[in-house]
Amino acid sequence: MRRRMLLVALAAMVAALAADENAYDIGKDLGEESFWKSDPVLFVKRHEKQGFQFTSGSREGADTRLDGAVVFHGTPVYETKVSFGEAGGISRVELMLFATAGTEREEIISTGDGHKLRRRVRTDKTISRDEFVQMMKDVRDKLTPSGAKSPEMETDRVAKPNVVQKSQTWPKTAIPTVAKLTWNYTQKGNRKDTFEPGFVRLAVDGPDRLAAGGKRAGIGLANAAKGAKKIVDNVIHDPRGDVFIDNVPMVDQGQKGYCAVATSERVLRYYGVDVDEHEIAQAAGSSAETGTSTRGMKDSVQAIGKKYKLGTVVTYGDFEKPTNERIEGLVKEVANYNKAAKKLKKKEIAESVYVRHQGNMTIFSPAAVDEAMDAEVLRDMKVNGAQRSKFTRFLKDVHDQVNKGIPLFWGVTLGTYPEPDIPQARGGHMRLIIGYNDKKKEVIYTDSWGAGHELKRMPAEWAWTISHCLMYMKPLR
Repeated sequence: MRRRMLLVALAAMVAALAADENAYDIGKDLGEESFWKSDPVLFVKRHEKQGFQFTSGSREGADTRLDGAVVFHGTPVYETKVSFGEAGGISRVELMLFATAGTEREEIISTGDGHKLRRRVRTDKTISRDEFVQMMKDVRDKLTPSGAKSPEMETDRVAKPNVVQKSQTWPKTAIPTVAKLTWNYTQKGNRKDTFEPGFVRLAVDGPDRLAAGGKRAGIGLANAAKGAKKIVDNVIHDPRGDVFIDNVPMVDQGQKGYCAVATSERVLRYYGVDVDEHEIAQAAGSSAETGTSTRGMKDSVQAIGKKYKLGTVVTYGDFEKPTNERIEGLVKEVANYNKAAKKLKKKEIAESVYVRHQGNMTIFSPAAVDEAMDAEVLRDMKVNGAQRSKFTRFLKDVHDQVNKGIPLFWGVTLGTYPEPDIPQARGGHMRLIIGYNDKKKEVIYTDSWGAGHELKRMPAEWAWTISHCLMYMKPLR
């Protein structure tokens, strides 16, 4: 056993060294015209050793989190995202040079029998203020031509106290590209001893994207603000009965508990907003282990949406209810469930399952209720019982927003019904509803887990049964 552990450790060291030797310095290529004309398939094939994979079946982009795989003029890159244009070629490159919020990396480990395993690992990482400042200087030196002044810094608005976020933009050069460096950190006033690094992100737009006015694939805020025509153009009506929203970018949350954060990034990017999941996660107080609280995510989405002239509308959920009302709602839900269970001759939920007394305190556990519920009883309660009217409203909300081209944030509880080939078996999860099929009585949705999760479907009754919140962001008039 000890010998095997030693061999695995040695293989990991060899793999790490190989990754360093194969490191791709993308900084050198950003100044080459041929780079921006790269064929998407050939680019991914050429950089397989660096872990690049398409993020979706439509090949709209590729990314890698492979440890030590990509560098920017020698500065290691934690995560690299490459966007491809509709006619081929590279339109945009995003480099996450540093991120503390839920840092996750990929490793390739040799098994010793000629096979290689790819795995993602979480690493809590931080750097000192001096190291943070030095990283920023190194990047600026590479972006600023010799003898020229570094661009002025702009201060961005953020939703969290004591968080400072700034950016700098380097305009077009000989090859028409625009580079934007964005970073943030937490610090109380001028007290350097309270400094905590946030993230450093470099985004470079290529010639094709600049020629298109700097907009991403998707509707773009400029069009969204003018009215609904362009948004509606994204709605596809399939002869088989599918009605769904096209052009919603894929973001792979990986193994992080970033479903709500990644979902927010997808919607914001659909609206043409340059934002990153790490930026949203910090504003929302998210971590890779705990994900985001439902209330915290709603508050963060509202704050970020407001910054980009997007309003947040909650159609279902108890975000605003005080604790006592939510407890009353839980007790009422159990009573309705037990009524349905009695009708179907199924086991009822005893109070002792979700209520416990600790001294003078009474503690209620919604999670324990979710765990104890039978899928058949729960469906009957929500579809045929006390929540029938809410089910009808749920379907109407889905129809109304999808028909306008507006995706819906859909909070669900996994594990009630079988969902094959998903990386999360149970618990709370946030996904997007992007369509429906009335003929088949289905809801069409998408998960932020990369290729293979772009467009999926579920019986509408099941979808409502596992729902715990529904909301959407829309351009403000």
